[in-house]
Amino acid sequence: MAVPKKSNPLELPEEIRGLKSFEAEFTKALGKLRDNPDLAAEVAQAQVGNPINVEIVPSVDRWAGNQLAGSAAAGDKWLRGVQNPSASPLEAAKRAAGKYKQRMTESLTEDRWLKSLNRITEEDIVSVATRIGAAGYTQGIAAREDKIRRAIAELQPKAAALKRTLDQMPQDTDAQREAKMIAAKRGMQAIGKELRGIASGGR
Repeated sequence: MAVPKKSNPLELPEEIRGLKSFEAEFTKALGKLRDNPDLAAEVAQAQVGNPINVEIVPSVDRWAGNQLAGSAAAGDKWLRGVQNPSASPLEAAKRAAGKYKQRMTESLTEDRWLKSLNRITEEDIVSVATRIGAAGYTQGIAAREDKIRRAIAELQPKAAALKRTLDQMPQDTDAQREAKMIAAKRGMQAIGKELRGIASGGR
């Protein structure tokens, strides 16, 4: 029985060794997706037989559906978590003020974020969450379904391209497995940077 040929729409080399090679190949892969949007569907599926295809990553509909269903199931858990936190959410938010400030514009140079936090209490947080209730949480997610689907439609082919690129890296030794883990992190960082560029109109 003939072994089906592995699909390679991104024209990746048979083996990618090292982080520099990974970064070079993944940069090229993202560029191909930008230049040829029609490539996205082919990248997200791999032919493993005739006529059997498998998803490299979940389809947009399945991915979004799982996320929306998961958020609905998490509503009660979210409310219980806010009412009975394992750590102070207010203190955690205050600790994040410095990082938040770095990413914001002029309004945060005046510490407006931290000043706003200092005007609320733990009881305020619990009170608002209780009034909103679990249904408010899930309804908020459901109301953003179109936005979620658009975001996933942008992410899905890039995640598939990352998986394809990572699959070409060897993992026989500890060093190779470590390099692959770092490559996965850098790949997601590259995807995040590209998605932020799209969101800001820099496509």
